[in-house]
Amino acid sequence: MKILCYFLVCLVLIFGGLLAFFNKSGSTESIKTSSLNFAEDEHLPDVSMLDGNSIIMKGNWYSEDENDENLIYVVEKLSLSQENKSWEKVQLVIISGTNKIVYDEKFSEIERVYPIYALRTNNPQLVIEFNGGGQDNSIMVLDYRNEKISNLTQEEGKEMTFRSHVSVRPQFQKTVNTTKEPYQILLTPDGIAGSGEKYTNIFRYKNGQYRFWGKFSQDKLDDYIEKITDR
Repeated sequence: MKILCYFLVCLVLIFGGLLAFFNKSGSTESIKTSSLNFAEDEHLPDVSMLDGNSIIMKGNWYSEDENDENLIYVVEKLSLSQENKSWEKVQLVIISGTNKIVYDEKFSEIERVYPIYALRTNNPQLVIEFNGGGQDNSIMVLDYRNEKISNLTQEEGKEMTFRSHVSVRPQFQKTVNTTKEPYQILLTPDGIAGSGEKYTNIFRYKNGQYRFWGKFSQDKLDDYIEKITDR
């Protein structure tokens, strides 16, 4: 009986040690900035200048314009010891090809970050879908030109919120040249739940900024799609 008990204790200890090892090796917390290696592309910036915060998202923001640099964006989890507000949990950092931090901002959460050719030019823009600490999510579109980052949604920032849907997409109406016309932003601020009619706001690019253009009934549009869909 004593031998059986001893054997069971040994199995528990071995299993616990293996579990702790795999949890540590597979955890996002263990991915530190200093351990990243971007040596595969000598034109990409070095991110080792950042502190030891855990990286939860990273990617390249390439430019096809010879006059501009390639950038790297990093979303890192803020540590509790840092000087930040209680709702600020992550930080977006953008680093230039000359290893300079050209942009950094704190958020409660960042859902997605992705480059897209929204303005139909050689330089892609960077879209950030984030939460600033409330119930609504927001969207921000950044542009990089002449070593400077500008926010294309800054003037309408307070209104560019959504709950159920967001889309940065081309314009297909017959009155424009789709290949050259800047993408539009569609935001549905209403939640999925509830019986009320849902509306989607349209933002279009004009004079260097995305501005409110109008809104439509999402319910009526979806009903119309049902009627015209080929099956």
